[in-house]
Amino acid sequence: MRDGMEEPVTKEDLQTLAKNLRDMSPITRMHAAKAFVGMGPAAADALPSLLKALRDPLMDVRLAATQAIGGIGPRAETAVGDLIGMLKDAEFDVRKNALISLAKVGAAAIPGLIAEYERKDK
Repeated sequence: MRDGMEEPVTKEDLQTLAKNLRDMSPITRMHAAKAFVGMGPAAADALPSLLKALRDPLMDVRLAATQAIGGIGPRAETAVGDLIGMLKDAEFDVRKNALISLAKVGAAAIPGLIAEYERKDK
């Protein structure tokens, strides 16, 4: 931070955090995932790494990854299928944040949600 202004997220920042999402240490992975949460659309280039983080065994990593993907907004439309899959996560908070993130992705999530609803209805 300089003069009260946050510095923009660089490509190197994203690459470092994405690498940390694959670290052996669960604490490192958790902190990396949480760092993406406040980035919003600036985290879009890290979407592939965030999608992989949805499968992390640590709930805090999965939770932060769903939040970060939601923060990307409509630019994360390719994550819709993965987020719908997270609606089956064992942890309520992960499921809830996956649903919130689908809403933030917007209209691109609607067909997948309808298909999931119809599949469960039968």
